[in-house]
Amino acid sequence: MASNDFDKISLAYDSSIDWEGRLRREIPFIVEAVGGVRGKRILDLACGTGRHGIALSGLGADVVGVDSSEEMVSRARQMAEEDDAAVEFMMADMADIKDTVSGLFDMVICLGNSLALLPSQDTVQRVIADVHHLLAPGGVFLFQILNFEEILSSGFRYVPAKAGRTVDGTEMVFFRFFTHDKENQVSTLVLSAFEKREQEWQVMMSSIEVLQLNSKIVNDMMPICGFSEIRTYGSYDGETFDSQENRNLVVVALND
Repeated sequence: MASNDFDKISLAYDSSIDWEGRLRREIPFIVEAVGGVRGKRILDLACGTGRHGIALSGLGADVVGVDSSEEMVSRARQMAEEDDAAVEFMMADMADIKDTVSGLFDMVICLGNSLALLPSQDTVQRVIADVHHLLAPGGVFLFQILNFEEILSSGFRYVPAKAGRTVDGTEMVFFRFFTHDKENQVSTLVLSAFEKREQEWQVMMSSIEVLQLNSKIVNDMMPICGFSEIRTYGSYDGETFDSQENRNLVVVALND
């Protein structure tokens, strides 16, 4: 599939997310993790359309958002302008983040299972180490990934369908499912997007490899990357993480 089609699907899928509900759950957790965001410098890795960064900017944070998709960054800048939010959005791969941004940050966030979209566990470890170098003393790295220990043990494959619209208002319906390769610790996420054009539906398909990360892998990596104080949660409600029960893993790591 052409990259512009993938970006079109991604933007439409973004519109299918209940952002009001998601931000209502996630922003208070982020704010508490860093002890308040007013006056803090925050880096949002794989920022997508910038919703978190814009919300944090509205609370007084100085935010930089980075994403590898030109379409996502363009949409993020448009949304920031509409909200009169002073967020700096940049197009760059998070694997190159150490050479992309300058200065130190009080907090780095990386949400939406984005670390698992990197090409290898070695790359994940390098990015985490780069984040450690970008954090000011006492800074916080907060990230969320899928917990593949639970996913593989439960046999989870099929994601509930979602509906959304493109920027020009075209209706789309999305179906997603996983295929799992346990031997190589990689899953493939297949996305089918049905687009309504006039009275007919046309389908576009895309797939992306997802690393099968879990709490053991993360806990082994973090000290190597310089983090010694690590807290893990099963959700943004702050519940204690259970590797057998929680499909999400939220990590808060301190640069102490």
